[in-house]
Amino acid sequence: MNQFSFMKFKWVSLATSTLVFLGFTVYTIYVQGGYAMGLDFGGGLRLDLVSQGKISPEAVSVALREAGVLGNVEESEHGNQKHIAVEVIGRNEPELEKKAMAATTELETAGFSVSSGNYLVYLLQKNTGETPEVLGNVTVGSTVGPRLRKSALNVLIIALVLITIYVAFRFRMNYAIGAFAASIHDVVVTMAIAGILQIPLSMPVLAALLTILGYSINDTIVIFDRIRENMHGTQAEVGMDKVIDKSIWQSMTRTINTSATTLLSIIPVFFFGGEALADMALVLIIGILVGTYSSTFIASPFVSLTHRFFAPSQK
Repeated sequence: MNQFSFMKFKWVSLATSTLVFLGFTVYTIYVQGGYAMGLDFGGGLRLDLVSQGKISPEAVSVALREAGVLGNVEESEHGNQKHIAVEVIGRNEPELEKKAMAATTELETAGFSVSSGNYLVYLLQKNTGETPEVLGNVTVGSTVGPRLRKSALNVLIIALVLITIYVAFRFRMNYAIGAFAASIHDVVVTMAIAGILQIPLSMPVLAALLTILGYSINDTIVIFDRIRENMHGTQAEVGMDKVIDKSIWQSMTRTINTSATTLLSIIPVFFFGGEALADMALVLIIGILVGTYSSTFIASPFVSLTHRFFAPSQK
């Protein structure tokens, strides 16, 4: 029985990944208006409120509309108390600050200092008759978000460079090119899918991306080890593509088992870990699936395509 040849479809897999990335990215930018930003990268305001019952997410949404801004509202219950988290991201926060400045007299009369967060609390008090307890009031300035985005990009670049250097020393340069291509693929395709799903980009999402890079390169190196072992004495006879196909099939059981057990540990976090961990867990789930694909369909084809340029000379 002939086994499926992965290398026979290497150009199909490379083209498919490229089209998925370009299609999803174009859709995210031009249809959805860009990537969703979390408070870390987009800047803005986060309010953590506790209500005894009168203040609901609907009441917060009414207050946001009254202020003329957009925001995200999440609710959780702890006993008889409602915990409500409000995020006003990006350009909406300066607009809210302007509204607060315009309402300085009303805020000071009601006993509030002038700030965007206090203005929302004031609107809730005015509309519902209840003054919520403020557990947290965090504002990330407009200059902090871009700095964090730049730092996040630098961290990803450093990780990619270190991975490439490591693989180049452990194997050969054509393996390093395959590992680099697969790592780039994992980041950009995961980001493209996150864009389609409008997962807010944040520090936990960055941590998930770095975790995905480590996970994926581990699986890739297992396949590379098999390729190197199988090349001794067989490559000249059967050809590089057949060596790679054989190596992938030899690693397949381990790849499937590792991916399945990792997913089984992350999926419960997504469903039961709460809002704080849901986005990170979802990015990890996406990234593990993308990384498992890239080890076979991205890294290995690049090793095949660049082999003749870096193969040791035969004497």
